[in-house]
Amino acid sequence: MSECYYCGDEYKKYMKPIAELSVSYAYMAGYQKYYPGRCIVCLKRHAEEWFELTDEELCGFSRDIATVARAIEAAFPCDKLNYGICGDGNRHLHMHIVPKLKDGYTWGKLFEMLPPVEDQILIPDAQLDAMIERIRAHL
Repeated sequence: MSECYYCGDEYKKYMKPIAELSVSYAYMAGYQKYYPGRCIVCLKRHAEEWFELTDEELCGFSRDIATVARAIEAAFPCDKLNYGICGDGNRHLHMHIVPKLKDGYTWGKLFEMLPPVEDQILIPDAQLDAMIERIRAHL
């Protein structure tokens, strides 16, 4: 395995930790312009596919995702949460949880993994930290 985005330190450039959960970690994405409250739940150990997980990990990962989703919805009320797993570019098993608003950016379509190039600006740490605290208050 070559260096993994989540097993190494690359992810630290674009997201901050929220919490350690049963079998995963929750991170706040640094790009928040279009989807305030967007988070990633990442399996603690390296795995690339669902079928690689033990029964305990399957249950734990699903529970961790639900826990974070519930906290996001409470902290950032939305009309719908979107969930996404791809893995083409980053093969470490992780789930994007994206709050969306009716008539908001990409409503009725797939959410965008990365904002348009001109909007790829990480929000200031103080603002990101405040968002993280809003989510932690509901975990």
